[in-house]
Amino acid sequence: MYMNAFEEKMWERREGEMIGEKRGKKIGERIGEERGKRIGEELGRKEGVAQGEKTKQREIARKMVEMKMALDIIAKATGLTEQELKALKQKN
Repeated sequence: MYMNAFEEKMWERREGEMIGEKRGKKIGERIGEERGKRIGEELGRKEGVAQGEKTKQREIARKMVEMKMALDIIAKATGLTEQELKALKQKN
């Protein structure tokens, strides 16, 4: 098939666009993966800290229950609900 100079330039341009598009996608995917990883790590850290704080509050509450302190005082001191404290009390 014969192409004139204009058609040849258009073909080369389209090939260049396709190559650029592929490279752009790869770069975009890499950037997206890195961002996603950072966001996931950040969320994981926050959840871990929150879970650790909750665990610590339960441990403190458990000790306060063992000391026979009033549940309303323990609830105020630890931020746990009275239902959570009653469950702790039943375990002991």
